[in-house]
Amino acid sequence: MSREQGKRGSMQCLMARTVHENPSICSILRNSSLSTPMITVRTKALKALIVILILVLSAACSDHSDSNNAGDTSGANSYYPEENWPNIHRDAGNTDSIPSDGATALEFAWSAKVGGITLAAPTIGPDDQLYITLAKSGCTVYAFDSHSGEEQWCLEVTDLGAAASSVLIDKDNSLYIGDTTAMRSYDASGQLRWETPIVAAPISAQFTPDGHLIFTSFSGRIYVLDRQTGEHVITPYDLVPGAGTPGSLLTCLVGDVSGSCVVPNTLAIDANTGVFYITVNIPSEPSGIVAALRYTGGSTSTIEPVWQSSVLTGGSGASIVISADGTRLYGNDGADNTYALDAATGELLWLYPIGYTPIGSPSVTPNGRIIPAPLNGVAVAIQDQGDHAERLWTQSGTPFNGLLVQTGNDLAYTSSEKGAIILNATTGEVIGIAELDIPVTTEGTALSSDGMVFFAEATGSLYGFRKK
Repeated sequence: MSREQGKRGSMQCLMARTVHENPSICSILRNSSLSTPMITVRTKALKALIVILILVLSAACSDHSDSNNAGDTSGANSYYPEENWPNIHRDAGNTDSIPSDGATALEFAWSAKVGGITLAAPTIGPDDQLYITLAKSGCTVYAFDSHSGEEQWCLEVTDLGAAASSVLIDKDNSLYIGDTTAMRSYDASGQLRWETPIVAAPISAQFTPDGHLIFTSFSGRIYVLDRQTGEHVITPYDLVPGAGTPGSLLTCLVGDVSGSCVVPNTLAIDANTGVFYITVNIPSEPSGIVAALRYTGGSTSTIEPVWQSSVLTGGSGASIVISADGTRLYGNDGADNTYALDAATGELLWLYPIGYTPIGSPSVTPNGRIIPAPLNGVAVAIQDQGDHAERLWTQSGTPFNGLLVQTGNDLAYTSSEKGAIILNATTGEVIGIAELDIPVTTEGTALSSDGMVFFAEATGSLYGFRKK
C-alpha cells in the first residue's frame, strides 16, 4: 500500500510515502526537467546513470499517501486480472488485501537497486511481470521478472510524475501509466499503445464498470478515457472549479502546506454501480472532505455528485476503502481516528480512536477486519461491529517500517528493520521473519497469488521474498 498523504497545513508530504522528507529528494525534483524525452525502451544491458539519494531523513511527514473484494462479482473488477496485484491497492475498492493464501514462512529471493525515489507500491500482471515507478533521471518505469528479479525493460518517455502512482494492469495485460503531461498505455513488452495529454500528474487509475479508465489529477480534475484508444469518454470534470493547477510537481510530491493539491489520494470505485469515492482538499479550508460521485456510462456518459462528508477534520486522510458488500467506506480522518461511513448517504457510522495518525490507508478484509497503517513501530487491528468498532490487538514489539497488507488465510505482511515480517492478522502475533542484512522501509507492498511478497523501498530498491 502505498503511503498516501492526506493531511493539510502541518503535513509536509502530500504524496510522498517516506516517513521523513528527504532533502535530496527535493533537490532532484527541483533540478530535473519535467519535459517529455524521446520514447526509449531500455533492456537490462543498459544500466541507468542515477544520482544515488542520500538517506538523510530530516523532516517528519505527519501523514502519507490508493482481492477483488470490493463488489467482486462483476463490473469493473472483470477488467482486472483475476490474480496478483494489478493496481496500487490491489483492487477497485482499495482493500490492500488478496483472497489467496499467503505463506507462513518466507525467505529472501532477490533484490534490484535502480535508484531514484519510490513513492508507490509495485504491481504484478497476469504474466507475473512486476512493475515499479520512480522519480529519477532516465528511466522512470521498470519491468522485472517477479520470480528471478531480472530486469526486462525500462521506459524513459515518462517524466518524474510517473512516481506519483503505480502502473495499472488490465486483464489483457495492457499497462496504464501517467506523468505530468499525459496518460499512456503500453503492452507488456513496453511498446506504446496510445497517449493522451492531461493537466497535472494523475493519481493511480481504476476501471469503471464499463471498462474505461478513470483517474484524478493533483488539480482535482477527473478523467475518463477509453482504455483501448485513450480517447476522452467525458469532458474532464473539475471537483473544485477554478482551483487551477498546482504550482509544481514538487509541491504535490513532497509538501503542500497551501492545499493547492486538491486530490492527493487514489479514488475507490464500486465495481457494480459506478459510484466512486475520493478525498478532497478544498483550498482555503482547514479540513478535507470525502466526496461521492457517480459515473454513468453509455452513449451520454456523465459524472454527477452524490454526497459529501466533512469527516476529515484533520485533512484529506488517505485513500478510501470500500467494504466487500459495497455498503461501507473506511478511512483515516487525518487525525487519530479510523472511521466508517454509510456508502449510500455519507452518514458517519462510527469513529474509532487508534491513538496515532496513520501514515497511509488501511487494509480491510471481507469480514471487516481493519488494519490501519502503522506509525513509529505501532500497529493495531480493529473489527467493524456494525454500529461501532472493537480493537482486536495492538502490536508494538516489532519496529514496523511499512504498511500492512492482508491475505485470505488471515496473515499480514510488512517490513521492518529486520526484514519481512509475517503476522497472524487475527491476533497480531509475529509468526515469521525473513531477515535481511539491511533494514527495509516499505513504500508499497504487493503480494502474488503464488505466495511471493514484494517491497518497494524509498530509494528505488525492490525486494522479493518467496515461500520457504
